[in-house]
Amino acid sequence: MRKNPGDRRREILNCGIKIAKKCGYKKITMQKVSKKLGISPPLMHHYFNNVEELKNEIIKEALENGIVEIIAQLMVFKDARVNNISDTTKKQAIDFISS
Repeated sequence: MRKNPGDRRREILNCGIKIAKKCGYKKITMQKVSKKLGISPPLMHHYFNNVEELKNEIIKEALENGIVEIIAQLMVFKDARVNNISDTTKKQAIDFISS
């Protein structure tokens, strides 16, 4: 059964988020995500041009939704994109790193 393109894109993004939370966003590859979902790498490229586009979407989602596990990684790597998040979210990320 063919999935709605928006649903498929969301499924890929959610899978990438799970991998980023578990293994680190720098370790995400198109192959890891496609294998986890049981889809072909060319299908992945239909939704995300390359792994950097996928990673950027994962980071955007993490920042918008306060996904602390990913935000903590961004802070460790001194990523400038964390500069605009709330102090509360920064504290939660620091607490996550410390635990």
